[in-house]
Amino acid sequence: MPSPDSPSHAEGNAAAELAELRASVDSIDSALLHILAVRFDITRKVSELKAQHSLPASDPRREAEHLNELRALATASGLEPSVLDPVFSLIYGRVVRSHQDVASSHQFDASLVAESLDHRETPSETRN
Repeated sequence: MPSPDSPSHAEGNAAAELAELRASVDSIDSALLHILAVRFDITRKVSELKAQHSLPASDPRREAEHLNELRALATASGLEPSVLDPVFSLIYGRVVRSHQDVASSHQFDASLVAESLDHRETPSETRN
């Protein structure tokens, strides 16, 4: 059995501590994934609302303001604010694409409805 001061004992302690830290990181990653799923669920609802009211898919001013608020929060939390840029660029980009996709499907649906209304028979036509 290795003594408490032996290299193999220290390596065993380091391996155990590393496994514990990795388990904590894995739990945080799972929580982040869940939070992202909730966020995207809400932004799908935003996509529907924007499409229903013909609002633009992107709001660059709101995105910039929100990112500045997050940078300030990151700084206050001891996190380097620049770490947010690629993360939120990816998130915002995906959300805008979702808004555009939903708006396109609404436009397509609306054009189908309009087309079917243009080609329907009027009550007087059906009686002849």
